Amino acid sequence: MRRFAPRAVVIAAAVGTGLLAVLLGLPGVGAVTLDHCHVTYDRLEQQHSRCDGHWPSLFGTAHGPVTGAFVGTDWQVVDPRPDSRFEWEVVIPESGRRQLALTGPSRAYALASLNPLNLATPLCVGLLVLPALGFLVAVARRAARARENDAIAEN
Repeated sequence: MRRFAPRAVVIAAAVGTGLLAVLLGLPGVGAVTLDHCHVTYDRLEQQHSRCDGHWPSLFGTAHGPVTGAFVGTDWQVVDPRPDSRFEWEVVIPESGRRQLALTGPSRAYALASLNPLNLATPLCVGLLVLPALGFLVAVARRAARARENDAIAEN
């Protein structure tokens, strides 16, 4: 069995890493500024939050949901009545407005409460795609070499 060409492995690793970043939607780490946060409570009285924010991106400023943003239990409610989704909008204090997050083109994942199990599926898909890409690149290079050798043998 032949050894894979080093260039093919490097190309496969670069393409696989880029594909993994696209699959995860996590091309960068940066500060996210929270614009709006809403909280709700489940039957066990545990607080759940939904936040929207903005962050710098490659193409200007990106806007979108911020998953896992830290929302303090002492943040003041804007209106004591819940909205149609049974959520309360809260006032974001200056100390909690900027949070560190993994940012993508349309979504951000706050690092304060990032759960690695939520990333397990895309990570597994990415790790499966990387060897497949390496194999495809190696097969393509082998086929190209075979064509070159056939062309040389004919002349």
